[in-house]
Amino acid sequence: MITDHMGIRYTLLSLLFSSSLVTISAQTFYINSLQGLELVTIENGSCSTQLIGPFVEAATGNAIGLGDLGLCENGLIYVMDNTTLYEVDPSTAEGVAIATAPELLLIVGVGCDGNGTLLLAGYSLENGFLPILYAVDINTGTFTFLGVLPFGPSGDIVLANGTWYLTALEGLVEVDIDNPGNSTLLFTAPNQPALTVFPGDCNTLLAGAESQFFLVDLETGDLTPFCTISSQFIGGLTTIEEFSPLPTDCSIAVDLDGDDSSGAEQADFNAPRGSCLNADAIPIADVDLLVSSTSDINEMTISISGGILDPGAESLILAPQPNIQVTGSGSPFLTLTNLGGASPVDFQVALSSVIYQNTTDLPTPGTRSVIVNFGTADFQTSNVATAFIEIVDLGQVSVDLGPDQTICVGNTLVLDAGNPGATYLWSTTESTQTISIASAGTYNVAVSNGAQCPGSDTIEVTLTDGDFMMVEATSCDPDQVGTFTEVLTNQFGCDSTVVIAVMLSESDTTELNTSSCDPGQVGVFEQSFLNQQGCDSVVITTVVLVDSDTTTISTSSCDPMQIGVFEETLVNQQGCDSLIIETVSLLSSDFITLVDSSCIASEVGTFTEVFINRFGCDSTIVRIIEPTDLDNCFEPRSNVFVPTAFSPNDDGVNDRFTLFGEAGEFTIEELRVFTRWGESVFVGMELPPNDLSRGWDGTHRGSPLNPAVFVYWARVRYVNGDTELLKGDLTLLR
Repeated sequence: MITDHMGIRYTLLSLLFSSSLVTISAQTFYINSLQGLELVTIENGSCSTQLIGPFVEAATGNAIGLGDLGLCENGLIYVMDNTTLYEVDPSTAEGVAIATAPELLLIVGVGCDGNGTLLLAGYSLENGFLPILYAVDINTGTFTFLGVLPFGPSGDIVLANGTWYLTALEGLVEVDIDNPGNSTLLFTAPNQPALTVFPGDCNTLLAGAESQFFLVDLETGDLTPFCTISSQFIGGLTTIEEFSPLPTDCSIAVDLDGDDSSGAEQADFNAPRGSCLNADAIPIADVDLLVSSTSDINEMTISISGGILDPGAESLILAPQPNIQVTGSGSPFLTLTNLGGASPVDFQVALSSVIYQNTTDLPTPGTRSVIVNFGTADFQTSNVATAFIEIVDLGQVSVDLGPDQTICVGNTLVLDAGNPGATYLWSTTESTQTISIASAGTYNVAVSNGAQCPGSDTIEVTLTDGDFMMVEATSCDPDQVGTFTEVLTNQFGCDSTVVIAVMLSESDTTELNTSSCDPGQVGVFEQSFLNQQGCDSVVITTVVLVDSDTTTISTSSCDPMQIGVFEETLVNQQGCDSLIIETVSLLSSDFITLVDSSCIASEVGTFTEVFINRFGCDSTIVRIIEPTDLDNCFEPRSNVFVPTAFSPNDDGVNDRFTLFGEAGEFTIEELRVFTRWGESVFVGMELPPNDLSRGWDGTHRGSPLNPAVFVYWARVRYVNGDTELLKGDLTLLR
């Protein structure tokens, strides 16, 4: 390796070219040199040139001043001086002016998008040498200003694999043609005024400076010398291959182990074996991992897909990355999202920093799988690469401090962690195998031997001054009554004083009260027993007589066969007689007579309807329709409004039912409401119209009725003495 003054690495080209190079044969390129337009042929790694001629105007023969050249899909070359765009025949180097710039420009980079549009990168001479980007329609000659560039163009601009690249004073720039201000610097590099695609390679560009051609690795930023030509100046570089399809071996791929040195096949990686000693930081990729993409990566996902044996303790860790949003660090699923400006190399660097972490003290042995893939901005998806992480069981250092201990005040206790020659760390900060303690507390030790998982144990130590116990007892023997003291030695070697207070227990008497309906069981009974202290225990049971009870029930029926007084004798819960007397009274049937008149002869007569009321009895309605004196017959009035529904829910709207009309024109002589079974639920007499206070409120005998359809019957009397009968259905809503 050798390093230039800007710190860019150049790799000396081996005499043996890589397979991607030897497949390139007889590729042709155009350059503008000091002599004019030259054709460069590259074959098997060597370069040769042929001068076509100086750049001149076809009509006048005058020289054309230019900085760069671009070849479009139509096979013609385009060059630009400060004001004029020329279309040049590549076989003669003769040009024709086709468009004039809207301002005075210094164009240093010309590139074609393959769809009839040129991109011009350079400087506005009328705006203080401002770096700018223009687009030109080669068919119409229309110039479109795209924006200001954040970097200073120094040479060629080229479209390669869907991405625009520009050589700038700062290095190689990825151009955002939608918003040139968001263009990003991929890496710093020496000035390379000429730039184009390198046929047959997805991630390599061909650059030129002076008489030297270089290969530009877009993933690493390395510049590799390729070949030399006799011309002393390469001012611009282009080839028709810029519009050729991508080679079939171009990949959107991730390879976690580039040289397969871990033993895994293809793109996979066998991670270093993990254990309790290193499971907190295991890499998921080798140092030679590779992330390649022909377009911007939109999102990369990294996840523990299988073999999670310690749920909650296994995760993937990644620190924040430039231009990449990291989501899920500390969980089994990582998402890396492009915030704009992140190249595949940035994602490769981020991936190289991801570690698998298992925070449990004793990781469960077994193989974990971490899968990696990504999607691109043009909706392509990479392969899936897998890192295999094997966790092995090293066993654990056995540590046993014994059961919790209690020691007497003034004594000491020696705690021994065992495992001679190991490393110890006590909660007291001591680091010896044994420690002596004389204070109460919780003591912990961690033991490591470098070959097994660290072990630990905890012991609780308490202090005691000796114990005192007061015992109370009873006896019905007066000779055993008194206070007795005895001093013993407890399990910790401390005094244990026991005081026993024995009190006299007298005989006890228990009185029980119960009842019976059997006179033979009534009385006072006494029994004597021995209680648990061996003393007399007397039980006195008093049994009183319980009389039989009588219950009277009154009901009604409309069936004469069920009328009368009925008695039934049962046995209550005390086993005594319980007499039930039920008196059933007769309910009479309802009978309602309605009298009305009619001017229509067919409606005159007596009509009887029989219904069943709510008690199940007959409810008879007799309507007597008498003929009306012809002098009193009149046409029915239409100015009486009868609602067909109302809702008595106290909301102030339609809470009562009545008849409505012009006040003073009529009086409601009679208003009746019946159920569908003929039961009368409302009667109103001599009601004024529109008076809700005297209308029906939807109740019967003080209780609200359920929603249903009812029948109304009303007779109204007009101011001239005429009467009219109104009837119909009424719906009650709630």
